[in-house]
Amino acid sequence: MKNKKTLHLITLLCLILGFTSCKDSGKKLMKNATGKPGSLIVVVPDKLWESQAGKEIRSFLAQPVPSLPQDEPMLDVINIPIEGFTDIFKTTRNILMVQVNSQIKKEQVIYSKDLWSSPQTVVRIKASSQEALIALFHKHEKKILSYYLSAENKILMDTYKKNTFRDKAAGNHLLEKFNINMNFPKGFSIALDKPNFSWIRFEARETSQGVFVWSMPYENEDQFQVENLIAVRDSMLKTYVEGPAPKSYMATVKDIKTLNRTFKQNNNYAVELRGLWKVEGDFMGGPWVSISVLDVIKKRIITVDGYIYSPKYDKRNLLRQVEATLRSVSFPYQKDIDKANKKIESIPMDITVKPSNGK
Repeated sequence: MKNKKTLHLITLLCLILGFTSCKDSGKKLMKNATGKPGSLIVVVPDKLWESQAGKEIRSFLAQPVPSLPQDEPMLDVINIPIEGFTDIFKTTRNILMVQVNSQIKKEQVIYSKDLWSSPQTVVRIKASSQEALIALFHKHEKKILSYYLSAENKILMDTYKKNTFRDKAAGNHLLEKFNINMNFPKGFSIALDKPNFSWIRFEARETSQGVFVWSMPYENEDQFQVENLIAVRDSMLKTYVEGPAPKSYMATVKDIKTLNRTFKQNNNYAVELRGLWKVEGDFMGGPWVSISVLDVIKKRIITVDGYIYSPKYDKRNLLRQVEATLRSVSFPYQKDIDKANKKIESIPMDITVKPSNGK
């Protein structure tokens, strides 16, 4: 009898452990992704890699990051021949697999997540010939690059959300002052706090990363014009961000074009700008990026503006770290904003041309 009870107990424990392992097996068995930020391995035969198709793939994925003072590649591309793609490389965070075979009936690009490790981004391109590969890659090249860059950004954003990595003081300050949510990694601290301006930064021995935040009332859509956003930016920086030399201050470099795009930031209308900054009256400078977001509830524009200073080191990854913080900006009352946007979109509009005053 005692043996039966023991057997039942063991069976019950096995079932419990079995259910638990089934539930969490994906997380427990999945290896952690390896590889440096921005790295990408391309699995393709050496002969194909050295062909025109390989050169065009490499040229596009390793193109220079825009608005940096010197050339740095979008991705650090490394070729691994198919026979060398062993288990040690299968855990890499970003993988592009290229297959060219005349037996392939359907050219396609397949996007996958977490095949051999997590977080991992894998793209597989299948083509019947080199010519077909070139045409297929050019058709999907922007989406492929965006797929990898979005994954890189998500890794940083997910990291900064975690309590073990997040600086709560900086986030709480902006929540109380501007009523916005933002995630900062530990090490950032408040450098300057003015009525409508906050400067939060991280200072290392030879590098600096910083974020400016300001707000302005929304009056009309012209405020989102690039020249108007830059004018406000320069006004804020001249007022609040002093340089090391007397009467010096941070400003936007006007000799190069400021890049811009309009997009949805957490479902809100937003404009992103990126360019170079300098210190008037001194020799400091570097890249910057900003996001200006429309808040339809409070009728205001919130701008979060990030910069880095790194005269001796590469800047791409440092800037991406700052961008991940900027992209975390959101409003605690986003549900109310979404409702307001739906009401605006649902208002019927009569777009027929009608004469006025009987004319």
